[in-house]
Amino acid sequence: MTKYVIILLFIALFFLSSIFAGHGGLEAINQLVYELGSPGTSWQDRQKLEERLKQLPSDEVLPILLFEVAKGMPDGPIWSSAGPDHDKDAPPEWQAYYAVFRVWKYHLEGAPSQVIGELLLILLKEANTPAAKITVINGLFRHWIPKAEKPIAYLLQDPNEDYSVRWSSAQVLLRHIGIAYHNIVLEMAETESGQSKYRLFALLVETPYAKRTGVDSDVVCLGFEMIEEERKADPDYDSAAYFIARYLETYLSQRFAPDQYLKKYQDKHGLNDSFFRDTVDNALKWWTENMQKYNKKK
Repeated sequence: MTKYVIILLFIALFFLSSIFAGHGGLEAINQLVYELGSPGTSWQDRQKLEERLKQLPSDEVLPILLFEVAKGMPDGPIWSSAGPDHDKDAPPEWQAYYAVFRVWKYHLEGAPSQVIGELLLILLKEANTPAAKITVINGLFRHWIPKAEKPIAYLLQDPNEDYSVRWSSAQVLLRHIGIAYHNIVLEMAETESGQSKYRLFALLVETPYAKRTGVDSDVVCLGFEMIEEERKADPDYDSAAYFIARYLETYLSQRFAPDQYLKKYQDKHGLNDSFFRDTVDNALKWWTENMQKYNKKK
């Protein structure tokens, strides 16, 4: 009888171990993720690990994968991925980086999910690097839940937080909450410079958001201040502030770009520098004629 019981226990343990090894089990997933993110893993083995992790439950994979996500981009020259086959020739660190993000992306695909949103909100509390926070916040852009507003708003308004974390927070909050965070993002933009200011400005004038808010005179003033700053910083660069002018063109329902088919704007490579300079000149001319409408002193 004792021998029979021992045999039954052995069989039960065998099947239980098979279930945990084959269907997740934190130890098994930990090992899979470790090998996926290890530069020492061969390309062939990494592809197998990637496919294996895609088949496991999201609520088991994503929390462990977050530790690899938190590492951020590898040091050194950037490798631009064009898929797993292309990455075969990449440095091992970049192979691992892109494999990790393909698995993460796979688990966030599909329709917006309350379940995934709840999981991401939990992971946001565990995210301890800018890379991890940004990745989780970007996931909440798709899988939004109302409870995410408060912690993301805190990140947006924390002046000591990494800029890219704050920018991602601004993007998500403007998309899902809207005008309640408009002035906060505008004030942040006004204190930044260069590309940091430009990226925040772009959030405020993007067509889907602008359709909800209408034209804000403070945003218009900010845009033309940016044009003037770029022109002053590099007066000989013909394309300076061109993209800002085009953003404002759409935002204001105006036309600053000249007819690109005119012969004077053509050369053997396409549009010449005069097209870009004239676009900005037209924008500034419009601004000179209309700035008083936007409470802007000349």
